[in-house]
Amino acid sequence: MGNKGQMKQVKMIDMTSDTEGDVFVTKDGQLRFVIGKNTVEWVQNGKHSSLHNLGLDEDLNRILVYTDLGVYSGEMLGTPCDDL
Repeated sequence: MGNKGQMKQVKMIDMTSDTEGDVFVTKDGQLRFVIGKNTVEWVQNGKHSSLHNLGLDEDLNRILVYTDLGVYSGEMLGTPCDDL
């Protein structure tokens, strides 16, 4: 969670998965991913906010997620470029 370049991982306290999709629960809210509709939303205090699901098969999305957002800063990702 957070702004670009300053995002931090959020600890999950529960997770549910069924044929409809997945729900990831944190102390601040829930992330809901509905498989059939490919929709993602954040639910906090009863307020639903739609999110964009970025496919990691696109180079620009991978760069955004693994570098620009800041969540994975300094982490080894198991790629040949980890040492660079």
